[in-house]
Amino acid sequence: MRVVLREILEAAGWRVTTAANGRDALAHLRGGLVPSLILVDLWMPMMDGAQLIAALRADPALASIPIAVQTAHEEAALPSGLAFVLVKPVDAARLLAAVAPYFAR
Repeated sequence: MRVVLREILEAAGWRVTTAANGRDALAHLRGGLVPSLILVDLWMPMMDGAQLIAALRADPALASIPIAVQTAHEEAALPSGLAFVLVKPVDAARLLAAVAPYFAR
């Protein structure tokens, strides 16, 4: 899914950085990456999406970055304050419409 989302976003002209899990994502972000939006899958190995979101919000340098979630479970308990939620399967048109406002800044 990560590869497909990346391909869709890059084809639309956006630069994308991916991470295999929450720990890798946090390392990228703490290493100086400053994205316009963070798209998190709730089901990731090592550090799941909820843990990543909690870590981002606890870090003053990262807390203001908008966070969106993709999930296969509509009924999943979601953190508050998300930019948006995409329910899998995510089609290209919905993805592009949802992320567009964050890249038009």
